[in-house]
Order: sequence, then structure tokens, then C-alpha cells
Amino acid sequence: MAFLLRKVHRPRWKKHADDYPVSKETIPASVFSKCLAAEPDNTLSVWMVESDDWDKVTDVLGALLSTTDGPSRAYIVMIPLESVEKIEGIEIQKSSGQTQAIPEINNKHRDLAELNFSRLGEFAKTVLDEVTNDKSTKVLGLNERRTLRIVKECVDKDLINPEGLGERWRQKL
Repeated sequence: MAFLLRKVHRPRWKKHADDYPVSKETIPASVFSKCLAAEPDNTLSVWMVESDDWDKVTDVLGALLSTTDGPSRAYIVMIPLESVEKIEGIEIQKSSGQTQAIPEINNKHRDLAELNFSRLGEFAKTVLDEVTNDKSTKVLGLNERRTLRIVKECVDKDLINPEGLGERWRQKL
């Protein structure tokens, strides 16, 4: 079974979850502007993996995490591909990841395309169901140390080129 990974800011999603019933109508606007900004061309960047075991997708996690300026706390949500495919009108397009990872990893990048208010809202509801569930195994919370360890392991395995990483990454590695 395939899954899509997306970096999110879990506290932003959960901020109002206790005050309102969980629905796409009550998702805070900041979620859309900060966590689901569909740029460029109304697309949303995701990564496709073939396992729901976090330990088996560290190569993709390393690529995803290394796109920031340096190690920091991160939350990654894992959404079943079939859930996204059920959203009428969303296209899942293969696109090369713009990271310092090797091509075999960058080829796992996808864009969710043809997004509009309704489709993005449906995707957000799918994400919301996971990030507001404290018992979900589909949300991975990483502190700065663990983020650094994942990227360092990828660098050590020659899966990521450290020379192209941001200065903070290079200093910490």
C-alpha cells in the first residue's frame, strides 16, 4: 500500500481542535497559509512511500527534512494514497524533488495538482483526521536532534549530498 508524506505544523492544526468539532469547515486559516500553501501553480508537494513503517522510509524523510535551512523540530503526516485518490479532481503528478538527495529518492516526489478551495479542503480534512488523533501512528514528531540524525544517516549512506545543504545543516553535520 502506498502513502503520501507531507511536513505539517501539528500544533497549528490542533490549536482549535478542542474548541470546535473537527471538520474541514473549522480548520484555522493559518493551516492553509502555512501548512498547505499550494505554490507554485496550485500544487502541493508530497512524497510517495510504499510502507507505513517510519523506519523503512528514512531515505525520503532525510530528503524532505533537508530542504529546510537546518535541523529543527518537525511533524510529518502519512496519508494513505487511496484517501487522496478518492478526492475528485485532484491529480497526483510525478515530479522530481528539488533536494540534494540522489535521483532514486527525488523520484519519489509528487505534486498534488488541480487544487482549488474544495479539493484542498478535502485534503486538509484527511490530514486533520490524523494530526488531531493523539494515538495516530501516521504522524511522526521529530525533535531537532532526531531530525539531524535522520539527515546525517542519509549523508553517511551517500543518499544526500551535504555540499548542497544549507549552512546550518553543514555546521551541524
